[in-house]
Amino acid sequence: MAGERSLKTGAPKKSRGKRKKPRPGKGAGHALGIAIFVVSCAAALMIVYFALLVDKVEVQGCHTVSAESVLNASGIRAGQHMFLLDESGARAAILSDPYVESMELVREFPDTVILRVVERTARAIIADPSGDSVLIDGKGAVLRIGAQTDDALMLVYGMGNAGYTLGQSIDTGTDFQATSLVSILGAVDAAGLTGEVLSVNMANALSIELSLRSGYLVKLGQPDSLSDKLFNLSAVLKELKAEGKTGGVIYLAARGGPVYSPEETPETAVPQDTPDPGTTPDPDASPSPGESPEPSPTEGFSG
Repeated sequence: MAGERSLKTGAPKKSRGKRKKPRPGKGAGHALGIAIFVVSCAAALMIVYFALLVDKVEVQGCHTVSAESVLNASGIRAGQHMFLLDESGARAAILSDPYVESMELVREFPDTVILRVVERTARAIIADPSGDSVLIDGKGAVLRIGAQTDDALMLVYGMGNAGYTLGQSIDTGTDFQATSLVSILGAVDAAGLTGEVLSVNMANALSIELSLRSGYLVKLGQPDSLSDKLFNLSAVLKELKAEGKTGGVIYLAARGGPVYSPEETPETAVPQDTPDPGTTPDPDASPSPGESPEPSPTEGFSG
């Protein structure tokens, strides 16, 4: 009919979207990218690993101990990895040498290892009549036991050699003589008298004596106030040498400062002619028994 509209009934049809089809080879490309990444990382790690292999080992600080012995004891060789070194084992092995006081392992990347050694320096010999003398450093560490001589070192008398161990200090805190000796060594060095003291007599630890290379005998007394006593000794020696005096006794145990007493120097005996066995000696040539030589006067001063 004219004017009539045709009405369509029913739900409108939904428009259906088109499904995207996966591109061919996308999954394979993703897997390939992961594989390339893994291989690249592995290659980088391999490069880093081989770049950090030890190529050179240096030993520094050796004077008495040979660098070769330190290197052999460390166990560190070219080809080992910088981060896989047995540092504690190397340190223990190197420090087993009594002449080595300390060791530091330094890594210089990418391929160099430095072993820095601090040695002990021989300072004195504890002389023993049996021949088993003990060589020690300035801190009392035992460097060697056995027969030995060294004119440049201080000789120590009046002490035994029992109970000492290589690499260990004689000063265990229980031996008064050993503790006193270590303190004396330190005070002598601090006063600048290292090369001046020839020997020390520790037989009586409360009346210690030092013999100097310049000919003086020093009565140190008890091992107390050692720094003050030995600095005073250094000053007195300069004064005596300036005055041209040699030999004598310096008392450091006296209160009020050191005291010097010159020592009488005995005259050198002149050998007499041997009498002819066939002749009788002249009785007038014999000295009168009532006469005796007059002693030389003794002078001294205190400082």
